[in-house]
Amino acid sequence: MLKKALSINYSSLNGSYGIQADLKTFLDLNVFGFTVITSNHSLETFKIPSAIIKKQLQTIFSGEEIQAVKIGSIDQATNIEIFKVFFTLNHTKNIVLDCMQLDFNLSLANHLKKELFPLINWLIINEDTLNYFFSQEQNLTQQLEKLSNLGPKKVMLISKKKLIIFNNHILQGQTTLSDNQFTQLSSTLTACLANGLSDKEILDYFIK
Repeated sequence: MLKKALSINYSSLNGSYGIQADLKTFLDLNVFGFTVITSNHSLETFKIPSAIIKKQLQTIFSGEEIQAVKIGSIDQATNIEIFKVFFTLNHTKNIVLDCMQLDFNLSLANHLKKELFPLINWLIINEDTLNYFFSQEQNLTQQLEKLSNLGPKKVMLISKKKLIIFNNHILQGQTTLSDNQFTQLSSTLTACLANGLSDKEILDYFIK
C-alpha cells in the first residue's frame, strides 16, 4: 500500500511549480499525495481564505493517516495558527517546512518561530533566510544553535544549490544539487520520510 504525504502549497498556472510539482515528485517516489492549496498563482495571486484552508485540512485529517507533510507556502499568520492546531491534535509527524519558498515579513517570521518551529521535524533554509531570522553578525554555528533552540529537530541548509548542512551537521564535502534536485528538494525529502527512509538513506539519495 502506498504511503501518504500532504503538500501545503500554492497552485501554479502552468503546473511546473507548487502543488502540481509536489504531486509529481510524490508519485515518482511511490507516495500518494494529498493537497491543501493556500493560494492560486496565475496572472495575479489569489490567496485562499483561512476558513477554506481549515476546511481542506478537516477533510484530509478526518479520513486519512498522513505519514509526512510538506509546508511550502504560508501566506498569512492566521494560517500558522490553523496548522498548529491540526498538527497538534493529530500528532502529525515528519513535518517539513521549506523556508526557501516563503515570502517573509517580520510578523510571519515571528509567528513561525513561536508557533510552528517547535512542531517542525525538518527545516529547509538558505543563508539569506537564516540571516533574516538571526543577526548577520553571528557565525553559522551560532545561528544553527539558536535555530535548534527554537524547536526544529533537523536542519538542511542550502547555499547556491550546494547542500551545506544536513541533519544539523556541516558536510565535509559540499554537494552541488542538480536543478531538479534543488526545485524538488522539500517534496523529495517529504516523500522519503513518508516511505520511512533513514537519515543516511535520504542523504545518499541526494548525493548519489
